[in-house]
Amino acid sequence: MEIEQLISKSYLNVLEKEHQSIDWGVMGNVFIKIIDDFCKEHKLKKIVDYGSGQGLTTKKLLELGYDVIEYEPGIKEKRENFKIINSKNFQSDLLICTDVLEHIPEDELTDFLTDLFSYSSRLIITICTREARLLLPNGENPHCTVRPGSWWIEQLSQYTNTLIPVPELTIPVDGILGYKTF
Repeated sequence: MEIEQLISKSYLNVLEKEHQSIDWGVMGNVFIKIIDDFCKEHKLKKIVDYGSGQGLTTKKLLELGYDVIEYEPGIKEKRENFKIINSKNFQSDLLICTDVLEHIPEDELTDFLTDLFSYSSRLIITICTREARLLLPNGENPHCTVRPGSWWIEQLSQYTNTLIPVPELTIPVDGILGYKTF
């Protein structure tokens, strides 16, 4: 699959512009200890940080000794990793996707989720179910798919038989829901 099949050119332009001016990818840091605990428990070493933002989560996981590849379409150097994770021989033990899905336009979500679930049978996903506090310069909310948890469960369950809510990844006051597939 090519990146252009997954993300529209107009949305890719927005991502590129916004990743130059805002420090994206902070939310995953909140969950580092939980991710580390899951990895130790299940002996997972090779991780894809899908939608890594500026790479703060990746940096922490690398410091903990994990083999991490980050993919972020809004940053050209990290967008190149799309070719690596889509290569025939690529395998990972775990894919993490924190605070990403709500940024995907609803009409692009099916292709996005199909791609997301193709990299590993083990995923850790967090989703925000409310509008973002910060707006884009054009006044739009970057959380373009704001839906209740029940809707997200229905969407994600189409791609896995094992969708488990994780209380440690859930922050109700911020509308954050957390799931794993293992």
